[in-house]
Amino acid sequence: MLTWVFSHAPRRATSFENIAYGKPDGIATLEEVQAAAAEAGCDFIHTLDRGFDTPITKNSLSGGQKQRYVLPSSRFKEGR
Repeated sequence: MLTWVFSHAPRRATSFENIAYGKPDGIATLEEVQAAAAEAGCDFIHTLDRGFDTPITKNSLSGGQKQRYVLPSSRFKEGR
């Protein structure tokens, strides 16, 4: 399977909100968001100042982190 990942600034205010945005209804539990992040290999979120409550700004993530950051949200869209 081929997956395209685009590097862009996250769309939402916090790590949690940015990942939950991928859910069709936009509503996700903390457990669902954590599971999606873990499955996508986004363990770096736990190292951020406030974890999933960390506000994300244009310069708060490296290029590689931005690319990986898209994966958990896309997993919700794919129904995984």
